[in-house]
Amino acid sequence: MKRPARISAPLSDSLHRQLNGYALSACAAGVGALALAQSAGARIVYTPTNVTISRSHPVSYLNLNHERTRDFGIYYHDSSQNQFASLAVLPLAQKNKIWTGRYQTGSARSVWASPLRAGARIGDNSQHLKPGLQGMESLRFCTATNGCYIFGPWRDTTNHYLGLQFQIQGRIHYGWARLNVKVSKGSSCAPSPVCIIGTLTGYAYETISNKPIIAGRTKGSDVVTVQPATLGHLAAGASAIPASRSSQSVAPRH
Repeated sequence: MKRPARISAPLSDSLHRQLNGYALSACAAGVGALALAQSAGARIVYTPTNVTISRSHPVSYLNLNHERTRDFGIYYHDSSQNQFASLAVLPLAQKNKIWTGRYQTGSARSVWASPLRAGARIGDNSQHLKPGLQGMESLRFCTATNGCYIFGPWRDTTNHYLGLQFQIQGRIHYGWARLNVKVSKGSSCAPSPVCIIGTLTGYAYETISNKPIIAGRTKGSDVVTVQPATLGHLAAGASAIPASRSSQSVAPRH
């Protein structure tokens, strides 16, 4: 079977503008612009972040390639009346997909979004990638005296990864989103005795179409990191930029 051709997707206009502006600012600060400009050819674009998904902030959107179109949404939903809470991920385009697996839920096995570990290769096993809303963690029948029935594969996980498939200009690309998920108790969950709190700590995508991506890989000559405050570092001059950094950084457009 012939493998689909792998084609490098152009970085979004906003990322190109940021890279160009970064290079110009670097020149003014005395930083070598050639090395910075080369980051535009990176194959992996990584965005660190720190966003909580909870009752007070019930949705976080993923825009993997920083275009105008959102790719995925991570949602928190609860109902104190029905004693229910859940964390789930939804593709926001028809052909976008999520890496799933079958996990034990009570006496049955159900399909959930998989909490992948660092090093997982996303894209080789397409049968795991499914469209539609995928649950991550759920609570049922919560009471102050009897607690909750808690199920799903993401309970109390740290630095686990959603495997993602999306499209750029009609071509398939792979990515990941890194999350911490915990089942919490206390005043932050009121009026429920227990709730779910997710924290999105970063996401990335591969710019070469049909090429698998390694979950958690954020270093290397083919990685560009998109993060805030970079131009603030440049304003302080070249000495503010760590010489050992293996990938360049640009400030994202919000």
